[in-house]
Amino acid sequence: MLSARVTVDYLQDLLLGSKGAFELKAFDVSILPFWVGRATSITEAVAPQGLRFLLAFPSPEAAMAADQLLFIYRQLREKGRLPVIIVADTLPPQVRAALTRERCQTVITGRQLFAPELGILLNTKFEDSLKPVESPLDKRTIELSKTARQVLVALLQKKLPQTETNLSSFAKIYSETIARAEHPEALLTVLSHLSRAVTQLEELQLVTTSRMGRERRIRFHTASELWSGLCRHTKTIVSETALVPVDLITRRDRLFLSGESALSHYSNLSAPSVPTYAANGWEFNELKHHRRFQAEAQTKPNTLKIEHWKTDPVFLCEWFDKKMVVNRIDLALSLRLERDERVRIAISEMLKKYDLAAEPLWSY
Repeated sequence: MLSARVTVDYLQDLLLGSKGAFELKAFDVSILPFWVGRATSITEAVAPQGLRFLLAFPSPEAAMAADQLLFIYRQLREKGRLPVIIVADTLPPQVRAALTRERCQTVITGRQLFAPELGILLNTKFEDSLKPVESPLDKRTIELSKTARQVLVALLQKKLPQTETNLSSFAKIYSETIARAEHPEALLTVLSHLSRAVTQLEELQLVTTSRMGRERRIRFHTASELWSGLCRHTKTIVSETALVPVDLITRRDRLFLSGESALSHYSNLSAPSVPTYAANGWEFNELKHHRRFQAEAQTKPNTLKIEHWKTDPVFLCEWFDKKMVVNRIDLALSLRLERDERVRIAISEMLKKYDLAAEPLWSY
């Protein structure tokens, strides 16, 4: 069993740093039921400025049973009237999960710390002396995950309902309309990816979640907020462009109209003389390794402009005159660096279909 001093040193480094040290005191176990005192070693820790909490070291046998640990935790909270942290060398996954659900504070020294109440109390006690720590993640530069991007694009294009709903219900609709998942295993995978995507969107303050029993409910922010967030957290879509001879393209069905060629289908902009197509990484690299492939330099007869898209151009693509065209939202993002006023006016015209303003494109 870990010693109280080792655990206190671990907590001290994490929560106090150089701001002070915890003092250890004996705890009177006579106020507890007899078997609780026998199954648990208890130490009181006192932080600078008087903050106190209890460290409970359950026996190996007690640490294996979630119901016993929960009873010990509640007895200590009730009788000791102090914040309690359960400390163990190891806890089985099912026991850790049960304790976390009940918001029981736990420490596995050197590996895991779950102590939200203690953290709040420490921050309150030391808020005057501790300097604010800047988050290591700059919210302006976080790149959205693939699933998070797809959720935002589908919501903005009204392919998914924006009403408040359960995560499981939203995952079912997403599977049927976007992911086309039919098998139960595929549905579970979609639910897992969506759960992580929603967590990222919540961290970026684009959705709000709450709990109703075991269900996780999602409330999406307004379309304008989602659009601004998508623009802010999408760095680039087109990573590389090249001119390719037409006869080098053996399968046009793997390419999707993009750039000004696609924009001409969604607005009154005239189509360019050299058609522009989007390709995913695999298709672009296949062309790139061909001996006749050449980097973009000048327009030549019978040439296509191929863009290497970091996102999947097939996602929510549309059909025009037997041609596949990239979706409007991703198209707008791919043209955000365009300075031509004609193109910018056409983008604004295209986005009106979804009641979105083009200004966020140029703001980030």
